[in-house]
Amino acid sequence: MERTVPAGKRLKFHKIENEKKAYDTANELMLGNPVCVDFNDCPDKIGEMLLHFLQGVNYATDGNCIKLKNKVFLFATKKDLKDPGLERFISDYKEV
Repeated sequence: MERTVPAGKRLKFHKIENEKKAYDTANELMLGNPVCVDFNDCPDKIGEMLLHFLQGVNYATDGNCIKLKNKVFLFATKKDLKDPGLERFISDYKEV
């Protein structure tokens, strides 16, 4: 089924503090929604483990992970990353 809502309008924002929030984020990724994830409130070791978990889910959905800032990542399908709204979001928020 072709999506009618552009990726930029489906973008979700999640602040990861624990495993439960990571599972909620994984569900969003499996539904095909792009998600911007902030790990700033998560302890480093747990954050690293959950980042790897979400990267695995994202890989399984033919997605890519883009680091926007320290501890802030965008997960989206390769197709969604070509959406003009999402491209604009990345260019506005990605630190060089």
